[in-house]
Amino acid sequence: MKKNWIIGIDVAGNGIHYQIQNAEGLPLSDGSAAKSMDGYQSFTRACKQAGVIWKNCLIVIEATGRHHLPWCERLVEEGASVYALNPLLTKRLYSSRNAIRDNKDDRLDSHSLSEIGRMHGDELERFAYTSQSSKIGLQTLVSTRKAIRNQCTNLLKSGGDLLALAFPELREIELGLTHVGFRRLLLRAPTPAKIAALPECELQRVVGVKSKRLRELAQNCFTPEPITQACEDSLLSLIEAIEDLSRHLKNIEHTIEKTLREDANLADRHTVELIRSIPGFGEKTAPVLVAFLPTGFEQWGTKKQIVAKLQAYFGFDPRRRESGSFKGKVKISKRGIGIVRTSLFQASFCSMSHDPKLRQYYDKKKAEGDHHKKVIIDLMRKNLKRVVAVLINQKEFQNLDETAA
Repeated sequence: MKKNWIIGIDVAGNGIHYQIQNAEGLPLSDGSAAKSMDGYQSFTRACKQAGVIWKNCLIVIEATGRHHLPWCERLVEEGASVYALNPLLTKRLYSSRNAIRDNKDDRLDSHSLSEIGRMHGDELERFAYTSQSSKIGLQTLVSTRKAIRNQCTNLLKSGGDLLALAFPELREIELGLTHVGFRRLLLRAPTPAKIAALPECELQRVVGVKSKRLRELAQNCFTPEPITQACEDSLLSLIEAIEDLSRHLKNIEHTIEKTLREDANLADRHTVELIRSIPGFGEKTAPVLVAFLPTGFEQWGTKKQIVAKLQAYFGFDPRRRESGSFKGKVKISKRGIGIVRTSLFQASFCSMSHDPKLRQYYDKKKAEGDHHKKVIIDLMRKNLKRVVAVLINQKEFQNLDETAA
């Protein structure tokens, strides 16, 4: 449906630059607005002065990280049609005059977005933004969980290196900071000499049958005591930070479960249950998919078409670069949502332990000479196909026919 006003909005962290056009492409107004209520009100005043009627207005906004979300939510509330476009798509739709320009600035980008809306509006209807505040909350939670987990992983690596310096013999009995009980024991006894002084019953309670060997190694540590004492304060600081982050991580996971159980709508809860019915998907991976699955993806075509589009949306579709005699390797595009890609990779790796058919497929491909990661990406595609099948059919995986999944 043709709109009388088209607004292009280029979003940045601190605000927007916009251009308002009429249906014939005549610029009516342009300017900038800060990311604040004052900035938003100045933008709406400019729209009112240009004669904009929200219900007959198309707004094309570039989806830049999450900066566009507050603007989209407020403009949808006003009654405007808002299309949130991926920057890669907007780049492809730029006019030739704009695509070859020497300079890039926000004013030109907002002009290009309004031009895209005027010329391609009818074709871009599938990018219409719908209010998704509950989903934004879940997306924020799973992204925060990933950030905390990454920090924890880095601290475990740093602490592991320091522990290897202070007590190198621990590798023999496979003890380290990933062992929660031993990590907490180190808070009370952070040097080999202090570990050797602990009662046998306490060591046995923490490390079981390894207690006797642990004491022997602590009594005969290769690292001189002055060095182990020099490492003590740093090791304690790292362990305390790991413990603190682990508590935060557990709290985040409880909050995600609570959100899915109480705050999310019934459809989201059912979606999680359906995805968890697939071998390899659990309490950590299923919420990530629910958080980032696009609204209305079921209407994207046949199941095969939906799988192909979601594969591109999540960024593990194949991509080849060729030029003349140069033939690049086929790699995944990595242009989509990284956190979903990681979750699908983890779920696909786990699915081999729970699904004999996928394990058989993995062994077959490895025997043919395929690289481990290449086969896992094949499994990601197969598991995405299963996700689409359970959600389209609204049946748990074990109740699906082989042909449906």
